[in-house]
Amino acid sequence: MPDHYALQHVVQKNGEDDPLSFINDQAARDYLAEHPDVRRPLMTAWNAALEEFHADAEISVEVFSEPDEDDEYLTLYVRQEEYQDDILDRIDAVRMQLRRSPTANIGRILLTTDFQPPH
Repeated sequence: MPDHYALQHVVQKNGEDDPLSFINDQAARDYLAEHPDVRRPLMTAWNAALEEFHADAEISVEVFSEPDEDDEYLTLYVRQEEYQDDILDRIDAVRMQLRRSPTANIGRILLTTDFQPPH
């Protein structure tokens, strides 16, 4: 499983032009190109998720599309090799932390799991 915390640290340390270069999903990159205002909230959500899960999960940034609607949401999926019983509680705790933050503004970003194995 990739160490996303270390990956992010390397990206920031190397001073690359794109601090979101850890995103491998092309649809997510396209979404961010169309919605640049989501970049800062994404970094806030990413950092909060990393703080909680970096040791035992993969965090993947992808686009979720509502099947019955035209809505798309940038989604941070938390995925584990072996899902722990408290994963939903931990995800909820991160969501609550972000909701209480006056600067998070993550209204268009979902934090969830799909109970799939890491990629």
